[in-house]
This record gives sequence, structure tokens and C-alpha cells, in this order.
Amino acid sequence: MNQWARNAVIVVNERAGTAASVPVADIADACQRLVGEVSVVRTAYPGHARALATKAAQDGADAVLAVGGDGTASEVADGLVATGDAEAGVGGR
Repeated sequence: MNQWARNAVIVVNERAGTAASVPVADIADACQRLVGEVSVVRTAYPGHARALATKAAQDGADAVLAVGGDGTASEVADGLVATGDAEAGVGGR
């Protein structure tokens, strides 16, 4: 299998919009087929997604995904930008 990344972190905000109905385990399983290692982290407070994304990038994550609403995606993007990683990208659901 040709993997496009060695490791990924999925930042989940289960309180955002319809994120509570998103099957995070299914997303993680799908990512596992493309990535060597997948970690799922959950937000606990406003602004936490930014901190989690920053930490993931600083710890060497090749990919950081956001599962939640617009605010979650924005916080994850802000966290990646804060690390200065020009290769970072953001996708939405």
C-alpha cells in the first residue's frame, strides 16, 4: 500500500453542529487505510481545537483533519498556521 502520510491526527468537536452524528470511528478506519498511524483527539473547551492542531503539527503529524463545524475547521486552520507549516491544508465536510 502506498501511504500519502505516516501519521494523522483527527481533531473532533462532538458539540459542533451535526458532528455528534458523524461516525468518527468510520472516518478513522478510512484514514487508517491511507495513513500509517491515526490518532483521534477530542476538544474539551472553546479554542481547544487550535491548541490540539498546533500540538499535532509540532509533534510531527503529517496530516491534521477537523471534524466539527465551521468553528472547529477555523480553529484547526489557525493552529496549523501558527506553526508556520506552509504545507498544511484544510478540508471541510
